[in-house]
Amino acid sequence: MLALVIHLPAGWVWAQVARQVPVPEVVEVQQVGGTVWSGDAWLHVQGLPLRLSWQLQPGSVIHGFVPLEWRLQSRGSRAEGSVTTMLDGRVRVLLRHARVDLAEITAHDLGVKPLRVPGVVTLESFFGVWDPERGLSDFQGQGQWPGGTVTWPMGSQVRQSGMPPIEGQLTSSNGQPELVLMEQGSSQPAVRVLLDAGGRAQVELYKRWIEFLGLDFAPGAAPGDVVFRVSQQVAP
Repeated sequence: MLALVIHLPAGWVWAQVARQVPVPEVVEVQQVGGTVWSGDAWLHVQGLPLRLSWQLQPGSVIHGFVPLEWRLQSRGSRAEGSVTTMLDGRVRVLLRHARVDLAEITAHDLGVKPLRVPGVVTLESFFGVWDPERGLSDFQGQGQWPGGTVTWPMGSQVRQSGMPPIEGQLTSSNGQPELVLMEQGSSQPAVRVLLDAGGRAQVELYKRWIEFLGLDFAPGAAPGDVVFRVSQQVAP
């Protein structure tokens, strides 16, 4: 019986539960292989092919936790981390390291054309904890982007701007994840993203971000003023 469970095909399991798993419409699961303990799957996200692989280590349950190591790869990007389930019900989510080729990502239809962003974003130690009573909490992480010429649509025109190097910091604000983007070497926010307990994200753009883009929007505002704010439901 134990051998049957250990070698249970991941493809067969996925076929049984696929209709009950809330996969986003932009994600297409094309192939699932290996076992539930060590396997992989090919995904298409907005036409971008990705390979997801995982390895579950149930033997660690004797120490009070069950870690699942995962890796996500495309032709030019890769990310790896873990999801660890604790016996007390908490779940620890870790993005250990990621290298995201933005030119590869924005070459696909992301719903905003013709958005083009060059360079590679590097992410390190993005970490969060889900607790049955408190929900998501204890966030931290950091990332960098070297800057470059960004192209984006604006009305019927296509605009370009030379952006400076940007760094991001993920922290907790009142127990909720908060991401702040700023110019490297500066402590002044240019973009702030806050996700509340209800799964709604609030995005704030500061005047200094508008200045990075070379736009003359809100000419009377100071660099530290919020000139644009939008709220969007992003999680159930």
